[in-house]
Amino acid sequence: MIRHNMKYIHLGVCICIFLFVHNQILRADETVSDDSLYTAEYINSIYIAQPKRALQLLDEAENRKAIPLRIINELRSLSYSNMYMNKLAFMYARKAYLLDSLYQKDPKHMLKMTVHLAEFSAMMSKYNESMRYALDGIRQAQELGNREAKARLFFCMGENNWRLSFKDKAYDYFNRTIELLRGSKEMREMMLLSYYYGAEMSFLMNDSRIDEALKVGFEREKQIERLKEVPQISEDYVDGQYSYLYAKLAYIYCMEKKYEKAEQYYQKYLSYDCLTIDFAQEVGARFIVRGIRTVKDFEYEETIADINRKLAGIETILLFTEPELTCVSSTIVRELLTYNKDISQFIPKGMRIS
Repeated sequence: MIRHNMKYIHLGVCICIFLFVHNQILRADETVSDDSLYTAEYINSIYIAQPKRALQLLDEAENRKAIPLRIINELRSLSYSNMYMNKLAFMYARKAYLLDSLYQKDPKHMLKMTVHLAEFSAMMSKYNESMRYALDGIRQAQELGNREAKARLFFCMGENNWRLSFKDKAYDYFNRTIELLRGSKEMREMMLLSYYYGAEMSFLMNDSRIDEALKVGFEREKQIERLKEVPQISEDYVDGQYSYLYAKLAYIYCMEKKYEKAEQYYQKYLSYDCLTIDFAQEVGARFIVRGIRTVKDFEYEETIADINRKLAGIETILLFTEPELTCVSSTIVRELLTYNKDISQFIPKGMRIS
């Protein structure tokens, strides 16, 4: 009887030991998984979609000394930039830059931080400070043979000069940027070139240099065609590029009262999918103006406005219609046109419908 009981006791001890060991193995796996969160690679992969989570992980990574501090500060800067908190983004980029200056062993990283400082300074309207960083960065990029960084800093110099009303200098830097990147087969540089064509086009439109804006726009169209041939570039990205371009071309031709061409490019614009906030960011807009007629419109627009604010930091201005026009909508106007009805009282004076 005693021997029988000892057998069960022995079995029970073995089970306990097995469960203990198994639990330790699981905890060890969890520790490895937990540690993998505190790496520059992982945090770099999440800071765009989850900037607040990235900042929490960076705080813990600093406590654990899991990542060099200059890299932590760079990732903090990028996270805050993605939350449109440019002052904090600049502050941490500056800290990383100073540590690189002391470290003196990673010139590529120092150049990266110099580019960030030039761009963040410009975002905060500190144009002269931005140009000091940009000129220093151009020297570094020249020494390292980094064409992408040099192009970004050239364009940054152009934007700063434009905002300080040195227009000739500005367009000289814009043209130098485009010449530097023209013909590149590097995917990132090809994408940058398309963006810079679009940005220069916006500056030219603002300065009423319409013929030059159109010329740059058509060059961008050719560049987008080249981007279509790159397998790694998504169709959605290309569609977005076409959408931005055709919206601008439609606007130019409308302002020039060339309505047939305006309609042609407007229809092209409609054929491509693009979020309004993506286009707003492309042209540097900070506000979206929307018209509303009823409480139902307001509830819908309020939701969209909140999403746009959270996704892109873009505010929405809502304009209420005159009471006598609350019944008017594009759907109703189109339907009346279908039946050949007079719509003149429902559209702005001077608008021609063909």
